[in-house]
Amino acid sequence: MKFNKISAAVALGLSSITQTSIAVETNEPVIVTATRTAQTTDETLASVTVITQEDIEKTGAKTLAEVLSGVQGINVTSNGAFGKVTSIFTRGTESDHTILLIDGIKFRSATSGAPSLQFIPVSQIERIEIVRGPRSSLYGSEAIGGVIQIFTKKGKKKNIIEAETGFGSYDSAKANIGTSGSAGAFDYAFNVGRFQTQGIDILQTSDPDKDGYKNNSFGFNAKYSPDSRFNISANILHAEGETEVDNDYYNNNSSEFTNQVIGTTLSYSPTNNFSSKLLLGRGLDKNYGYGSNSPSITTTKYYQASWQNDFYFEKNRVISAGLDYQKDHVNSTTNYALQERYNNGLYIQYLDKFGKTDLLAALRHDDNQQFGEHTTGNLGFGFPITSSLRITGSFGTAFKAPTLNELYYPGGYGNPNLQPEESKSLEIGLSAKEGWGQWNISSYTTKIKNLIADYPATNLDRTEIDGFEANFVTSIYGWNTKFEMTLLDPKDKSSSKQLLKRPKRSFKLNVDKNFGKWDIGTNIITQSRRLDYYGDFMGGYTVVNLFGNYSLDKNWEIRGHLDNLFDKNYETSDRYNTQDRSLFVTIAYKTK
Repeated sequence: MKFNKISAAVALGLSSITQTSIAVETNEPVIVTATRTAQTTDETLASVTVITQEDIEKTGAKTLAEVLSGVQGINVTSNGAFGKVTSIFTRGTESDHTILLIDGIKFRSATSGAPSLQFIPVSQIERIEIVRGPRSSLYGSEAIGGVIQIFTKKGKKKNIIEAETGFGSYDSAKANIGTSGSAGAFDYAFNVGRFQTQGIDILQTSDPDKDGYKNNSFGFNAKYSPDSRFNISANILHAEGETEVDNDYYNNNSSEFTNQVIGTTLSYSPTNNFSSKLLLGRGLDKNYGYGSNSPSITTTKYYQASWQNDFYFEKNRVISAGLDYQKDHVNSTTNYALQERYNNGLYIQYLDKFGKTDLLAALRHDDNQQFGEHTTGNLGFGFPITSSLRITGSFGTAFKAPTLNELYYPGGYGNPNLQPEESKSLEIGLSAKEGWGQWNISSYTTKIKNLIADYPATNLDRTEIDGFEANFVTSIYGWNTKFEMTLLDPKDKSSSKQLLKRPKRSFKLNVDKNFGKWDIGTNIITQSRRLDYYGDFMGGYTVVNLFGNYSLDKNWEIRGHLDNLFDKNYETSDRYNTQDRSLFVTIAYKTK
């Protein structure tokens, strides 16, 4: 599939839109995930998206899957609704090709290689940064598709109390309360929450029954900054609960889970030209499954130590160098031939500006205990064509070591002879930020050698993913409008077959407007058909969601959202049901 003509046509169409009655805010947020240093979104050379707490609250999303669905370059699948296995496919790559960071700490299962996204409570999230494209040169194994970083709620200089409770369809209910603020040099934030639901019947081939879900969570952040050059912080995110699932062999199967991320960071800047940061963290993913067969217990722990040093030579020149240590540990009733392995990483990154041209170069060397040494890199540039139009380009390589499930899971799934996956990606982009609106388009190609296909785990010889993305944000007659589009051609080149679970076309439209005390809007998600495990196609679909918020006064607000307005019956994972039309209402309080 060729995207050159498509890219040119879209760019020409965007350029021809008139400026009548259209305005946009250009207040650029600061991101840190793309380069591990602070940059505004218009400075970074990566394709990025930022989602704030206000964005989440406005749309009424109850799960991380709802937050991420439809975002350009992101495809979300779920084995049912509410606490069921959720996967992210970034730019058509595999579900374990996207690194998830929580406050800088990798969070994933050492056995599956993917994070338990379904258990992350959105009530604890302050913002999300999404970086599309390879980032192994900074983060090591797994960052073939991109990196998503979740920042939990932090203390601000103003003392805040916030609380909310809500009720809705499927006997769903939530309650959250938190406080944050500062006392001298000390900032703090503490939040607790609970979400529960009777759920839906998730699996079409089993006897009908409700598959419920409970999640209890708390988050804590503390930071001590005696002066502008030194600070030390600590954070914890903890979620535990129970989820009920079905499968083809028996019903009423349940599992108890515990997810936890703990970290501490020490930052010191002895001069204006140098800063150093040490991060220590641990991630925990524990699952206890029970049903009509024998219980299964799997506990994986991930340990991380990172030391980064930033050197500022001139206004726009920064050199970052660092060391990473990562260790996986598994304790399970499933017999894994290997239960522990580590990885050492060394990286360096160079950022500079020559005249009007921004440059990036990054190089990383990893030494994996099991698979030896791998070197990855990134090169990028950005150049302003006009005062408001900018072109960017990048080339990056990445790799991923096979997971323990892919290597050793019994029953004919695991394959101890697997080789690491390796990728090369090329991207060209165009963006504008002034005049009639903000927009960006990008076209990319990712070639993956030794892609690991499921059941039985096998290395595919040649895989190629061609993609095109577009994003347009503006305000038209007071209506805030955001349009996102993804076009994909994900293929196993040796068989010419489409890769599983990836729709070739995805679109999302979000529109909202403020009417005094009212804020109303809609988001519409459309996806084309996708291939399932059995060689058939799951049908495409369009889902329309409505939301409305009413401010009772400066502190109190009522939020309501109606999901799947037209009661569309659709699937994102074969044979697994999704939500019917559903309503949820929240009453929220926040000191201003």
